[in-house]
Amino acid sequence: MKACAVGKRVASSAVACPTQTEGIDVTGSGLSDIDEFGQLVSAVGAWALRADDRGNGHRFDEYCLNFERASVVITAEPDDDTISIHVGQPTSPYQEDISAREPWQTLVGCGAIWAWSMTNQRGFRDGYQIEFGRPGECWAVQFMSEGSALSLRAIAPGGQLWNQFDPLQ
Repeated sequence: MKACAVGKRVASSAVACPTQTEGIDVTGSGLSDIDEFGQLVSAVGAWALRADDRGNGHRFDEYCLNFERASVVITAEPDDDTISIHVGQPTSPYQEDISAREPWQTLVGCGAIWAWSMTNQRGFRDGYQIEFGRPGECWAVQFMSEGSALSLRAIAPGGQLWNQFDPLQ
């Protein structure tokens, strides 16, 4: 597996997500076996536009979560603010390894236990939640498609909430 350079913004060819899916159900969204993907190895955030051209600097258009046996790509769909999830590679060209940032720094080494697709009150599939864990601890991470980008929130053991927009975190 190719490791990403932490904190560097690079073209998509330099940040590769593993594509090994042997023994994993990759039909449909490919996520019915997410609990068998192994431990989280790294996380990559990606944008469709260069830094000078985007207005949502704190939010990504895509996340690529690299597990030992597969990579999960979560994408904000700009046409309708829904969310799409698949096993594979990110499509956004501007990528950054964010494994050293919270909540990912804490979650590297954890496995995915459960995953939920979330639908809002208007019937749009605009959220996704993954529960990560290791013995005695678990965290829930929510991805919400809002304004053509992904907002991220994490709930830690004891109910502590991590919010990407909180300047104290």
